[in-house]
Amino acid sequence: MLHFQDEILTKMTTQEGGCLFQIGYWFYTRTCLGYIYHRRDVNKAREKYGEGESHSVIQTKTYNDLKITPVPMSLDNLAYVITDGKTTVVIDPGDPEPVNEYLEKNNIIPDAVLVTHKH
Repeated sequence: MLHFQDEILTKMTTQEGGCLFQIGYWFYTRTCLGYIYHRRDVNKAREKYGEGESHSVIQTKTYNDLKITPVPMSLDNLAYVITDGKTTVVIDPGDPEPVNEYLEKNNIIPDAVLVTHKH
């Protein structure tokens, strides 16, 4: 009986795949609540870190011509700027301000922006 109860609780948890997680993620991605929650996190991060500061140090990784730069944003999230020669792609810029700052500072104009999930 205890195993069955543990299994039910696991399925209802807020962990990814759990019922409560799926319900929360539905509200986050399909209602204005997600936008409000995201904006709140962005504003908290700006208050906490101030202008030009972030939760992580930007450190570019280079593999031959490929450069991958994580750009810290919000309280604990990252966008990525990937450059291969002359082509640049930005991935998941949930908060465009720090990404734009990085792009302008490095004189980069992206060729594409990929959004893999809703911010």
